[in-house]
Amino acid sequence: MAVEFALVLPLLLGLVLGIVEFGRIYNAQVLATNAAREAARTVAIGNSQSQAITNAQSVAPGYTISVTVPTSCTPGTEVQATVTTNVQTVSGTWFGLPNPVNVNGTGAMRCNG
Repeated sequence: MAVEFALVLPLLLGLVLGIVEFGRIYNAQVLATNAAREAARTVAIGNSQSQAITNAQSVAPGYTISVTVPTSCTPGTEVQATVTTNVQTVSGTWFGLPNPVNVNGTGAMRCNG
């Protein structure tokens, strides 16, 4: 019984750790996309780059994000915002992932649409 447990335990721990890593990276991806969408919406409605960056940062608390948005928005055109962040992995490079993992999110909205 102990031999079987010793053989199966590393596989189970690797599986659980992989699930945790995937969940953390996926959560960061969703937050980056939501922050980019909020930044694009703010520029599309209010035409304010500084307010868009502030709103994007408020969507992703606890993450250090880099926000790229245009300075203005022409009515009828589409504005795109990009948010980038890094996620430190719990397992280091054990699964072959880079450490940190670079995560990007993109949002687009029609100006005054």
